[in-house]
Amino acid sequence: MRLSHSMIALADFQTLSQRVTNQIKRTSAVIECEKQLAIGIRNAIEIEYEDRDSQRTMNHQRIQQKKDELNRLKAEYESLLQVLTSQESEIGMC
Repeated sequence: MRLSHSMIALADFQTLSQRVTNQIKRTSAVIECEKQLAIGIRNAIEIEYEDRDSQRTMNHQRIQQKKDELNRLKAEYESLLQVLTSQESEIGMC
């Protein structure tokens, strides 16, 4: 009777062990899926940061170009005012 009781206990242990192993495998698959999802989200966030940095750099360059253009146009305006003043004074002399 002891031998059969031991065999039953061993069979029960093997069944339990198989169930635990299967549960661990299922849990491991879920964890791996969640891990891949988290990696994907992290990568998307990193790309978003890079895109924002790139956009910020482009905006700064655009602002600098506009400032340079404004300075050029101001200088051109001042030059034209000087020419106009000069021409007006020459016309006034005649």
